[in-house]
Amino acid sequence: MLGGSCIGILLQLLWPSWAMLIMLGAAVICAVWFYQLSRGRWRLDNLEKGLLAETRVGDELQCAVTAPGCAVAHDVKDIAKVGNIDHIVATPLRIWVVETKSSRIPKKEFPQALGQIAANVKAVRNWAPPRTEVRGCLVIEEGASQRSSSYESQGEKICGESRKSLIKKLRQEVREAQSPNQGAKELAQRVWALGRLDA
Repeated sequence: MLGGSCIGILLQLLWPSWAMLIMLGAAVICAVWFYQLSRGRWRLDNLEKGLLAETRVGDELQCAVTAPGCAVAHDVKDIAKVGNIDHIVATPLRIWVVETKSSRIPKKEFPQALGQIAANVKAVRNWAPPRTEVRGCLVIEEGASQRSSSYESQGEKICGESRKSLIKKLRQEVREAQSPNQGAKELAQRVWALGRLDA
């Protein structure tokens, strides 16, 4: 506030005829920006809901796959192609690239969200050892159907899951895998390293 007043006084001294127009224009820009901020997706309560959804899903993913050959890394930026990857989950059978949303995605933003997941699936596939199966998954935390859905983007199949249905699938994979081979154990170590806080 004080900084704005100082700038206003300086403008009045340097350009007395233009100062009022400049300040009025700046006020209009600020008003539009605050209006967009208060109703847009960057609202603080939306960000908090998103973080809470990611944390809940992440905690349950970690709990579901605490077995040999399994690992979870959260908020991975190092190998992501677009933005960050909310969760990378390694089971002895495959790697899951999981994007978490707190609530349903608006229809016009849905293709972009799927595109981000598909790009990050490709990035993880490039990072992983050859012949490692990598699957993309979109988890909607709130108000999601318990049924699985399937989508496609950029040639990648992306599963749509509720938190519970994904956990069920992961637990099934861990049960099916009996004893993981050395390659699965090494891959799990690489995934754990992605999530290290000091990385």
